[in-house]
Amino acid sequence: MEHYYLSNGTVGKYDTDQSALYAVQYLRTRGNKVVATKKYLNALNFHYAVLFGHESSLTASQIEELCYTLLTEGGYSSTATHIVELRYDANRNLSLRVVETSPYKHFTIRALRPKGYIFPITCHELTIQSSAWVAMRELMRQLSRAYDCDIPICVNSDNNIWSVDGVSPFVVTGRNIYVNPTITSVEAMMVYDALKELKQYIIIPTEISLNELLHADELFYVDHRGITSVHSVSKQLFSDNVANMVSNLLNNEI
Repeated sequence: MEHYYLSNGTVGKYDTDQSALYAVQYLRTRGNKVVATKKYLNALNFHYAVLFGHESSLTASQIEELCYTLLTEGGYSSTATHIVELRYDANRNLSLRVVETSPYKHFTIRALRPKGYIFPITCHELTIQSSAWVAMRELMRQLSRAYDCDIPICVNSDNNIWSVDGVSPFVVTGRNIYVNPTITSVEAMMVYDALKELKQYIIIPTEISLNELLHADELFYVDHRGITSVHSVSKQLFSDNVANMVSNLLNNEI
């Protein structure tokens, strides 16, 4: 299918080389070195293959060397934890930038407990970490703020939750922990593995309906910034018990 645009009265044809499209992966560092490099590379290759039909040509050693050079030559403290955003496009152009710095060495629960706003989303679910995912996530955050909330809770046409702030959520009801069955992020997989150590809970991989969410005890999610425990959605208030337990378990894992 060909795509055209109109600008200043002139019709032009969109370039189809996908140069504006890229895969994105966030890398967590400690001592100015990337931790869990191979896991991050596997995640990047998954997203890249979905976007472009093949895996990236990057290696774990390349990523480690480039990040170390970026942090040391950029004068970043080796005692802090830095989050590096890696972008890799169809033409194999690579860019790295530091997007966040934390004084904490370990993977902690964030102090912010955001309020969520429910959005019905009927378009294709953006689950692949790409330039489109980055743009969609920021757009939905901006819309949430317009409703005096912090993060978007996106609901698909089946009335199921497909993302909380752009990533898969963990929902706790009683002794059950509901988890999206198609987790792709490194951090979410680490949380999933940590949950298995909480023997008093039952992990249930399943889609989560909006009705189930609005009667849940707890809602949290994880990304490169850490674990975020949601304060409320609509009139439903949530606790943060399991999120804190998982954070404690992960302190020595990431």
